[in-house]
Amino acid sequence: MIFSFEYCNQNPTQFIDLKEDATIALVETQNIVGLNKSNIPPGQCRRLFVTRNINTCKRFFSASLKVEGLRNGVIGDYCYG
Repeated sequence: MIFSFEYCNQNPTQFIDLKEDATIALVETQNIVGLNKSNIPPGQCRRLFVTRNINTCKRFFSASLKVEGLRNGVIGDYCYG
């Protein structure tokens, strides 16, 4: 199965600085390799495609991408996606 994730900076004027040590990216509790953690310019979105084998015998599964960032120049103003 291919999962498509999108993470965006919806602030119109400030860059978002993604924190590498606090970025958690999981698909079925597996780490994702290749997440672009460079600063996100205002209004920009990034997409990440991840391919994983899924056990279709399970009754339920979910996938999520979690990132943590800080608005540049704003102390303590974290955003989560």
